[in-house]
Amino acid sequence: MDLLNGCGRFKTSAPALATTLLLSLALGGCAPLFFHPARELAAPPDLAGGSLEEIFFPSGDGVRLHGWILRPPGPPKGTVLFYHGNAENMSTHVNAVLWLVKAGYLVFAFDYRGYGISDGTPDIPGVNRDGVAALDLAFHIRGGEEDGIVVFGQSLGGAIATYAVANSPRRGKVKALIVDSSFAGYRRIVRDKLIGGIVTLPLAWPASWTVEDAYSPERWIGSVAPVPVVVIQGTKDPVIPFSHGERLYRLAGEPKGFWKVEGGGHATALLLPDVRAQLLGFLDSVLFSPPRQESSVSPLTLNQGEGNLETLFQFHSTKEAEMKKLLVMLAALSLFPASYASANQMNTGCGVGTLIFQDTKDQSTLVQVVAMSTNGTFINTFGVTTGTSECKQPSKVVQNERMNEFVHANLDELARDISAGKGETLSTVAELMGVPSADRAAFNANLQANFHQIFPTPGVEYAHVVDTIISVSNQG
Repeated sequence: MDLLNGCGRFKTSAPALATTLLLSLALGGCAPLFFHPARELAAPPDLAGGSLEEIFFPSGDGVRLHGWILRPPGPPKGTVLFYHGNAENMSTHVNAVLWLVKAGYLVFAFDYRGYGISDGTPDIPGVNRDGVAALDLAFHIRGGEEDGIVVFGQSLGGAIATYAVANSPRRGKVKALIVDSSFAGYRRIVRDKLIGGIVTLPLAWPASWTVEDAYSPERWIGSVAPVPVVVIQGTKDPVIPFSHGERLYRLAGEPKGFWKVEGGGHATALLLPDVRAQLLGFLDSVLFSPPRQESSVSPLTLNQGEGNLETLFQFHSTKEAEMKKLLVMLAALSLFPASYASANQMNTGCGVGTLIFQDTKDQSTLVQVVAMSTNGTFINTFGVTTGTSECKQPSKVVQNERMNEFVHANLDELARDISAGKGETLSTVAELMGVPSADRAAFNANLQANFHQIFPTPGVEYAHVVDTIISVSNQG
């Protein structure tokens, strides 16, 4: 949804326009920030000998929900209940856990209300009711009373999963809760995002108080104990600040573990073979070890990509440094006439800030700085993933946000692998696109043959790479 279509493209002064748009967002006049569902389901995944069963079930208030039961070829080692993130639907997110099916686990994935072909419209109380209902159903899918359930949630799904486990009457049968790249609180993440811009800073606290917070994971994760908890967080997550993962870990009861991925992005940790191996070992320990009190969760620190951080960063201190830089910039700009840049076009990049100010007559440097600040606040909150910020994205929208982020973060490695026709990065792209195992060799050869079309110049944008990969794959 285009936010400016939803809220109206107002012809007024820049400050009034900014205030109107931001207040509309804060007070719920536009689409909620937390939910960006897609109704159309992607093609069912290739399970390499396994099977997929569709299931419909009622939420706590009777809303009909839709799910997939993904069964491995042989007897399952255990059952994993998967809670997906806030965009699209389970059919695109399920690629993140297909490797668990291939490793022998039954995976139950489902869509919250308003996602895919589940009925209803998403809101915070509703999706959390859906999460509790899905956990209850998981115990009936495959001998759950005896075998127990491992609950795994990514991003928004981690928040919903935490509330579900804490409030389930069957909590004692849950073997573990795994929370990957999740925010600590609904109000907290809104506030932390709005703090990042000059225009939005004054709205950070009042806007956050318009958000329902009773279901926030920071309020419930302490009640999950004695169920073992694993918190996974990347230090360079552009969506959820690292401090949110630290907070969830700190508030969780024992036994618990914190898996820190140096340089890791948003919900990308399980693309790493070492993290997968650690998770499989953890599943074995909780599903097949007798007494829970003997369970333990090993810590984990891994590197992902280049430019890894040597120390953990704290979100608020980082924002304070950014604000100081912006204030210094504004002070320097005040030395120049306000009309100095008015004859120039906007040179602020992409984002909500550019959309707000692009039609104004005043194109001064000061206005452009404010636009850039607003871009920085919103671009990683919801603009890029939902296509509302007019940022350069793949035009053929890939129904998997992790595909876009992975290519963006691993462009050089992907170029190397495609030129060679093989490699771990290329294999990950094939997996994220749902390419069947039997077709991987042809997929790799096709991309290799079209290398110069995919990477026409050294400075090619990732959006072009994603678009071209999809295009040549469809042609092949």
